[in-house]
Amino acid sequence: MPRRSNQLFTKTRKGTYRCEVPDGFLDVVAHIVVQYRQELTKGVESLMDPGHRRLHPTAYHDDPQRDAEYHSLMGDELLASRLHALDETEATLRSDSLTLAQLTSWMLTVNGIRLLLGTRLDVTEEDGFEGPPDADEATIEGFKLYWALGEFLEHIVAVQLDN
Repeated sequence: MPRRSNQLFTKTRKGTYRCEVPDGFLDVVAHIVVQYRQELTKGVESLMDPGHRRLHPTAYHDDPQRDAEYHSLMGDELLASRLHALDETEATLRSDSLTLAQLTSWMLTVNGIRLLLGTRLDVTEEDGFEGPPDADEATIEGFKLYWALGEFLEHIVAVQLDN
């Protein structure tokens, strides 16, 4: 799991970002991004899944026809954007240095993974690090991953805000 300081990413004088993410955590992220790609490319039937609906939110709550039109126009673009960010993340996952665009791709990918995972786990503001008190082992592990990715995302956002 990432450390609590902003030392996972440090902006250099050249305007790039030095990465000091522990290899063990990168191994976990590498595994998750493969699963995320599989989820993103499932197709239309996946929209029945609440996690996928979270990745493709309703634009017009009171007008299903306009919402369907919006998704037919923007759905492919949104997917292409997520896949591009995912490609960048996978290509640079073991890099010692990232550009701002690459770091932004990491942010978009990690955020997408958290949206999907958080929806599937039904995360609420009341849930702690290990989830509901009656959670099984798989759910507890899912919550730990969700929170670790959240902390990782905080590191990415913090170094970008320091610009």
